[in-house]
Amino acid sequence: MAIRSISRGLMLAACAGLALVQSVQAAGPAPRRRTPAVDIIATLKAAGTFNTLLSLIQTAGMTATLQGKGPYTLFAPTDAAFAALPAAKLGVLKEKASATAVVNFYVVPGMVMAAEFTSKADAQSYAAFKTLSGSDIKVHMARHVGKEFATLQQTDLIASNGVVHVVDKVMTP
Repeated sequence: MAIRSISRGLMLAACAGLALVQSVQAAGPAPRRRTPAVDIIATLKAAGTFNTLLSLIQTAGMTATLQGKGPYTLFAPTDAAFAALPAAKLGVLKEKASATAVVNFYVVPGMVMAAEFTSKADAQSYAAFKTLSGSDIKVHMARHVGKEFATLQQTDLIASNGVVHVVDKVMTP
């Protein structure tokens, strides 16, 4: 009788264990944070509001760079930001040398997330990041960017090779 009781207990325990394993397997592995499959250029194209910036990136010969391994941080002015410029200034920006200077001013090597804006702030309440142009782009803690204080419209648009932060004003180096 005792052996039967022990056998029954072992069978019940084995069935419970099997049921637990099956439920864990059915749930699958814990979800992992996925890196988006699209690069910075594809992210800009998909948004549909960065056509002027994409044109400048192409003129500057930076398309392959921003599709490359990275990581890069791009402060991206919208088409509306470019439309606010005087026509003469926009015309100058479309020349290769100017386009290169402007695009390099918006790109920071490495991945700078919005949380770093406040963690790197100095006494003047802004954080500075060295751009590809060699200049510093300053992110003000009141969510403004640069010496001309463009406003951050959207932050942390993650791409496979970096991050995009949307700004509402064209800043020049």
